[in-house]
Amino acid sequence: MRYRAAQWATTSNKQLNFLQHVFTILKQHGRAAVVVPDNVLFEGGAGETIRRELLKQADVHTLLRLPTGIFYAQGVKANVLFFDRKPAADNAAWTTKLWIYDLRTNLHFTLKENPLKRADLDDFVACYSAKDRTSRKESERWPFPYEELTKRDKVNLDRLTRSLPLTRALALRSAQSVSLASRRLGSGSKTTPSKTARISLTLASSHWRSPRTSKRRWSSSRRSPKI
Repeated sequence: MRYRAAQWATTSNKQLNFLQHVFTILKQHGRAAVVVPDNVLFEGGAGETIRRELLKQADVHTLLRLPTGIFYAQGVKANVLFFDRKPAADNAAWTTKLWIYDLRTNLHFTLKENPLKRADLDDFVACYSAKDRTSRKESERWPFPYEELTKRDKVNLDRLTRSLPLTRALALRSAQSVSLASRRLGSGSKTTPSKTARISLTLASSHWRSPRTSKRRWSSSRRSPKI
């Protein structure tokens, strides 16, 4: 298959070239859903340049992490990247936040004994809210904002955890709430505010890690309720 000349970066990586090719053939406001391997989300060099430009020139709004066992080649880790092409803008980026739906953790399919069925995607389809994406419900972690994505090392889109500053901010808010509640209840606890902050930071740090007990979820809010 022939590709148009790379728009943002020259590379021998066929998957990165294919992603650029899809963008070049999209009409303004055209929509795309592209299956890409994991390396397209974190590879450096040309990969970083391509991801940075794609986030800027398209609205990259959704990433679906596919489970293993759905391709003939064993162990293939792939994703579906959803984005809309937008008109050229001087300084502003079209991507505002990236929603990540994890259909991979704790799930495994096989082509014969346990094939992926349409029903396995029902929850994702419902969460996707194709008619109105602004109506999406947050669960487990906040959506990843554009500013955070572009500050990551190599603009890595494969990370499911939040940045430390945001985690620390959550911990401090939690510490303040715990301290206030303790004073109101008059519990007589000898836990100091600094000790409370350290405890809350530890809890928050573990909370933001990708949970292993949830089968499917958006990477979106601060708590972990099931959708």
